[in-house]
Amino acid sequence: RMYPVKGHRAMLRMMPDIVARVPDALLLLVGDGVEREACERIVAELGLDANVLFLGQRGDVAQLLSACELTVMPSESEGLPLSAVESLAMGKPIVAYDVGGLKEVIDDGVSGRLVRHGDTSSFVDSLVSLLEDEGRLADFAARAYQAAERFDVERHVRLLIECYREQGATRA
Repeated sequence: RMYPVKGHRAMLRMMPDIVARVPDALLLLVGDGVEREACERIVAELGLDANVLFLGQRGDVAQLLSACELTVMPSESEGLPLSAVESLAMGKPIVAYDVGGLKEVIDDGVSGRLVRHGDTSSFVDSLVSLLEDEGRLADFAARAYQAAERFDVERHVRLLIECYREQGATRA
């Protein structure tokens, strides 16, 4: 969803600093919404046409994620972000602001990097340091995949059943 709370404009304003350090960096923006037109203007103003692609609504998010090295989430606020869980499940580390449910999904320094909200310099540094260090990126990717296991539906159902059984046994 391209809405103000998702931080697309902030991410686009960080892109010149990212591209200066990683010239072939490519930001894929998936989805649509009220922010798209403003974001397209920012890309044109900053001359980022070669580094930002607007992909619109897609049904092939898993394939897109598999082609990416990491996920960025510069959101101002989040509940429990399904897109973050999906990224982890695809073994994609996440660089995000330390807001809302992102703290519940991302283990800072393990499956991604959490940055104080609004600290664009640290966000850029965290993102670039992962892109520049293939070994570290691979370590984060492996741990991202492992971290996603705690959100597995079958695991949750099994734990819930165990909880009910334990409660039934203590009442009998």
